[in-house]
Amino acid sequence: AGEVCFVEVEGTLYIYYTWSSKNGEFMMVSTADAGRRDWPATIQGRTVACQKLFDQADIVYVEEEKKFLGFGTYQRFSDHSGIQLLESEDGIHFEYSTFVSDKIAKFCHNMGVSKGENGHVCMKDTMYIGYGYSAGDKKVWGQWATRLQKIQLSVYDGDICKDDQGDRG
Repeated sequence: AGEVCFVEVEGTLYIYYTWSSKNGEFMMVSTADAGRRDWPATIQGRTVACQKLFDQADIVYVEEEKKFLGFGTYQRFSDHSGIQLLESEDGIHFEYSTFVSDKIAKFCHNMGVSKGENGHVCMKDTMYIGYGYSAGDKKVWGQWATRLQKIQLSVYDGDICKDDQGDRG
């Protein structure tokens, strides 16, 4: 287990982490009672949030939408890398959403998202993603730059088409 992320919503602490096993790689979720000082004693393993098709995910809770969003680097360390978004209504079960590679540095990996107290964001917030990236030369493994990049959240209620900008179809 690794790469933990915490989000608190209405007294429940959601604990997200990566999990590797002989059955595959997953993002798991556990919950705990955030109102208790001894909250680690209340942790309950919940389920597989989704199969992991990304590096790791940083999860936020979007207050206006009452929705959980996950951001993870996809095809890390490659010239096809980008940011994979995930969505969840309940914070337990996630579905893959948009993939964004436009204006994202190639060979990106290990990202995080700026967020407020308890892992919350608002649509009007100025937000940043941060991630490592490299030139892709295996001779300089471990020599990575860090990029902070401003992002803006928006809601799209239309149908997704193969020719939508940023979508790989």
